[in-house]
Amino acid sequence: MVSVSCSAEFAPVATKSGTMIALEKLAWQGVADYQPGYERGFPRTLSGVRQIESFPVILNSVFQIERGDQLRQFSLRTSVQLSESDLQNSQALYFPWIGEAWEVYWNGQLLQNELYLNEQGTQLKARRIFRRMVVPIRPDALRIGPNDLFIHFAGYQAPGPLENNTNSGLVFKDGYFAGSLDRLLALQSRTFNLVLLTSFLFFGIYHIFIYFKRYQDRYNLFFGLFSIGMALDLFTGLAYAHTVFFDTSWVNRLKYASQASLVSFYMLFLHHYFHSSAKLRFSQKLIIAHTTVMALGFLLLPFRYSESWLIIFQLGLLPVLIVIFLQMLRLLLERRKDSLLLFGSTLAMALGVVYDIMDDMFLKTGMHIAPYMSLSFQFSLVLFIANRFLRVQSESEQLNIELARQKEAFHRFVPTEFLEHLGRNSPGEILPGDSNFYEMSVLFCDMRSFTRISEDMSPSDTFAFLNGYLRRLVPIIQQYRGFVDKYVGDAILALFSERDRKSPDGLNPAESAVQAAIAMCRLSTGPDWKQMTNNVGPLFGIGINTGPLVMGTVGSSKRLDTTVIGDTVNIASRLEHLSALYHSRI
Repeated sequence: MVSVSCSAEFAPVATKSGTMIALEKLAWQGVADYQPGYERGFPRTLSGVRQIESFPVILNSVFQIERGDQLRQFSLRTSVQLSESDLQNSQALYFPWIGEAWEVYWNGQLLQNELYLNEQGTQLKARRIFRRMVVPIRPDALRIGPNDLFIHFAGYQAPGPLENNTNSGLVFKDGYFAGSLDRLLALQSRTFNLVLLTSFLFFGIYHIFIYFKRYQDRYNLFFGLFSIGMALDLFTGLAYAHTVFFDTSWVNRLKYASQASLVSFYMLFLHHYFHSSAKLRFSQKLIIAHTTVMALGFLLLPFRYSESWLIIFQLGLLPVLIVIFLQMLRLLLERRKDSLLLFGSTLAMALGVVYDIMDDMFLKTGMHIAPYMSLSFQFSLVLFIANRFLRVQSESEQLNIELARQKEAFHRFVPTEFLEHLGRNSPGEILPGDSNFYEMSVLFCDMRSFTRISEDMSPSDTFAFLNGYLRRLVPIIQQYRGFVDKYVGDAILALFSERDRKSPDGLNPAESAVQAAIAMCRLSTGPDWKQMTNNVGPLFGIGINTGPLVMGTVGSSKRLDTTVIGDTVNIASRLEHLSALYHSRI
């Protein structure tokens, strides 16, 4: 990556891509030191100057700085060739990554200072690590021909053997530019990332809201937390995030912590989606405990150890991905619903994570694809959660239809009017012993000689005859605002009440019962009735009585029935028997 030279001479080369000059293609010089005046050029007598031939420029590695905890300062310079046409537009510098603390000079003029030291100059007050940083160049500092670019860095020594403090320097392989300010601002903009962040945030809040409405579906909570974690990871990659914190090390802390927590949220989502009633496996508990400890470490450990901690996390993530892969394979073999779609999206996400780890450790391009792969992952998760929602909705609709059928069937056995008189809105509210006291008219209608008639019929003909008989009489009772309480064999027990039933013809319940009985008798003399009874004649007698009674429920919690009790009911039954004795219809 570097060759050692004590010469201060170099020949700058400008490589242009449109109106942008790739800074990593230029010839750079560096020294592991800084003295006032270096920004105007290195002294010819300065020793230890190195020719930097390629990027990335991880300062502790380039200058082979020993490990420790001391703050070191470095100087880098190059020459950028500008033409007259370049000066017609506002110019700027673009750094996809620059840190740990730094200041930039152009032709000896300070452009931006992000280097804050304590009074002794031995410690940083704050780390100023920036992603996608645009530094405008003042017009009065520009000139046609060679322009001197100087960067003064301050960064800590590597704390241990795992890494060389990759926060300090220009740590990406490429992507550093000088050129048109408008072009570089467009390069800094991450509209797609912002849209992606917004979608993750929306889905996160949406599913957490669903969880608080349906606590039993805990997978919604973990899917929501996973989405918010993805949104936080994307946010920390935006240039705006570095303006929120004065000490930008917190941007890195939050980014790494969110990445670690994503694994736990995903494992918990997966478990509660497919095995909500089962306990977590030991391997799942181990992974969740490991990633939780890693996330807390990113937030609590001294920042100088964060990159070493990140390497430990990334190395530990590879076996975690294998466990997740095996778990998904098991779901596929079990033929679980949605497992195939989830397997494909998880595999794509895992490949993106593996590539990003390789890029952080070796490639140093700074191009992370996991957030983009996560978009397909997110859509897949939303798709099969939507499928589950539609499936549950369909099942709910079928259940509602079935409940409606059962309710309708129930009302065939227990009239709606009976529920109303008990003060209940639905069958499920009825309890053994429910009762109320009312003043009612009771109509008791019983068929004559039904046993003798049925002896000449088959069982099916008997029930057909009985239902034809009842089908003709019951509508008349309903016409006069009465309702059938029950059928007792071939007999009808009907009730007439004033409760919520204002008669438009001015009849009271007793008069309505009498008019219903008269209409029933008139029906029994018609040709249709004679055809049904084979000219046997009027086959019933009617007894009517008005008075107080108790209506309620009897039975046990598993088998209930409704009934009316009182002398009023008994007298109505006795009056019906007297109609046969006196050969009276009513």
